[in-house]
Amino acid sequence: MTTAPHALASTDNTGVSWRWKLILAILPLAAAIFSLCVGRYAMAPQDIWHALTDKFTGSVTVAPQISTVLWQMRLPRILLALIAGAGLSASGCAFQSLFSNPLATPDTLGVASGASFGAALALLMGFKMLGVQTVSLLFGSSPWL
Repeated sequence: MTTAPHALASTDNTGVSWRWKLILAILPLAAAIFSLCVGRYAMAPQDIWHALTDKFTGSVTVAPQISTVLWQMRLPRILLALIAGAGLSASGCAFQSLFSNPLATPDTLGVASGASFGAALALLMGFKMLGVQTVSLLFGSSPWL
């Protein structure tokens, strides 16, 4: 049994071709750019480009509403979504590599149950938001202690 030389050259030790890696790297960026344009206040891609360049050049070529919506609402949300997704991805990778189990999740390890119990307990005790998050963190990390 022989394989084609181009099939071997297009993949690395993970078995995933470079084309798929490129597509999977570009997709989140394309979704982020697309989400800049859509919403309750629709904006044209040219307006977004001008609002982005206006911030750095100091000129004003778009309406102030476009600049405000872009810089104070959409960009922070998109950046936070990208950072949260990266954090979830990294924590999932850490769980799976720590236990050498590709099916390891917070549910199977008891972390989600502990955090949920801690949050419910803090809510019943009348804690404010920061207290609820702290107790949830402590109870969620208790399987590691």
